[in-house]
Amino acid sequence: YQSCLLGSFQTVELIETFMNYQENIRRCVCIVYDPSRSSQGVLALKALKLTDSFMDLYRNNGLTGEKLREKKLSWVDIFEEIPIKVSNSALVSAFMKELEAESPVSQCDFDRLKLSTAPFMERNLEFMIGCMDGLSSEQNKFQYYYRNLGRQQSQQQAWLQKRR
Repeated sequence: YQSCLLGSFQTVELIETFMNYQENIRRCVCIVYDPSRSSQGVLALKALKLTDSFMDLYRNNGLTGEKLREKKLSWVDIFEEIPIKVSNSALVSAFMKELEAESPVSQCDFDRLKLSTAPFMERNLEFMIGCMDGLSSEQNKFQYYYRNLGRQQSQQQAWLQKRR
């Protein structure tokens, strides 16, 4: 586990410690948590492990700028991010729901309008506008089809009556 500030977790101490862990425990990962990003409304958790190419280079005491350039490794190639999924059990979810204060629907939650979430909100609104345009277009197509169907049925009934 490593706590970091604003995503600055790549330190020599972390690499040395994690190198020892990864050599002794085959399937270990480092969980990195950023509380500053979490305070902005983003759960900043990462699961990382050292890449094999970096571990080989580090084991051979070849951790110099020249060796890194020779192996074409940059700071991005030191760690490999492993996707993680955080979920609650049904019992915990039910408990959390009970702990929530019951608030009337008319009460506004202005915390959702903070500027830290503005890019996400803007993207979601653009997506919603596109979906609404699509829905409007499909409604118009359906109404046009339904009107034509009514006309054709009335023409068919008129033709059948004329034929009789």
